[in-house]
Amino acid sequence: MRCTRSIMHRIILSCMVLLLFPALIQATTWYVATTGDDVQNDCNEAQIIGTPKKTINAALACVGFSAGAGAGDLVQVASGTYTETIGTWPSGSSSSQFVLKSATQYGTIIRPTGSSQILYFSSDYVTVDGFVIDGVNTDANNVWFNPTTGVILQNCEIKNTRTGGEPGIGSFQAIYSTNATGAIIRNNLIHDVGTSFSNHASHGIYWGSFNSTIEGNTIHTISGWGMQIYSSSASNLNNNIIGGNRIYNYSKGGSAGGIYIGNGTNNTAYNNVIYEPTFNASAYCFIIADSGNKVWNNTCYNNAVGIDTSNASSAEVRNNIAYIGGVNFGGGTVFSNNFTSDPIFVNISAGDFHLQSGSPAINVPGATLTAFVTDFDGVSRPQGANWDLGAYEKVLSSPTVTMTGPGNGATVSGPSVTVSANATPSAGTSIAGVQF
Repeated sequence: MRCTRSIMHRIILSCMVLLLFPALIQATTWYVATTGDDVQNDCNEAQIIGTPKKTINAALACVGFSAGAGAGDLVQVASGTYTETIGTWPSGSSSSQFVLKSATQYGTIIRPTGSSQILYFSSDYVTVDGFVIDGVNTDANNVWFNPTTGVILQNCEIKNTRTGGEPGIGSFQAIYSTNATGAIIRNNLIHDVGTSFSNHASHGIYWGSFNSTIEGNTIHTISGWGMQIYSSSASNLNNNIIGGNRIYNYSKGGSAGGIYIGNGTNNTAYNNVIYEPTFNASAYCFIIADSGNKVWNNTCYNNAVGIDTSNASSAEVRNNIAYIGGVNFGGGTVFSNNFTSDPIFVNISAGDFHLQSGSPAINVPGATLTAFVTDFDGVSRPQGANWDLGAYEKVLSSPTVTMTGPGNGATVSGPSVTVSANATPSAGTSIAGVQF
């Protein structure tokens, strides 16, 4: 009886583990390499790194395309060049993504030929990590987000987006979306977009979606806008977060700029660094053209216009630096602590827009916000009594403290010994007192 009860307890416990941790048990890794074989190596063999599939699409088919089939699973792709496009994906779940990952960041290059989108997201809860997505031979967008939920694109290099013909005709984007939600575009390098023609309609990111996050990307050498939140057809472009991106060398094909928020409300852009290495008379840093959007603590440099809200209402423009370019404000704009004079950057020619000690943009009364608490580098705000303006918070050094007293090894007598301390504050700080 005891034996039977013990066995039953073990069976029940095993069932509970299966119910509580299905993702851990079902998670599988498939491997892809240019030396692999899609015919000889079946899906079971492709789970061994020494017998991989040859193409990414063959490995994705092993995962399966039913709803949630890829939850917790991984397809890992070895370095090399792959000439395929991807339009059919396994899906993950809200608690467990499906992941397609380059074994080495930037080691796996996807460089097809033709007129299909290179990555065409059509399934939910997919993560793509670490690839080079090269459009040099493709007359299409590099990446297209269909109406999907929870797709993550991170740590990739997305480059060489072509234009399809005359300016404004056949314009392609490095990243394009329509009606996606909950997407994350994070820590990507996006460059050389639409530069084969003078075409200001080819952009780094053309975002027609909502409730998404675009953060930590470097975007440069763009014919049109570095990034725009705009669509003539999408139903919802609200509640996007645009934070900590570096955008430069844009508007190469005509009037464009760094970030354009043309549609939607409650979109927030903060801690972005947007600049032109040489002055561009066609360039804007920001245009905000719809109501209820927020532009906080950004650094703009060397644009014809820094921040323009002339066609928007009830925008919030706070704590920005717009040096060389200035600002144009529309009706109802909430405008505070924006700085258009020389903020004394560390090294403009090297693209270093940190603030030097003594900058008038440091420790500005009334600049404190609560929606975020760090700067472009992840440094806590504030470092002093108040927030700094722009994307960077000046890291304050500790005060210099000197002490005097009896020398080392000295003999003293009497009821007391005199020891003194002197503290010299660092730039931008003050000292309330010294205790020891």
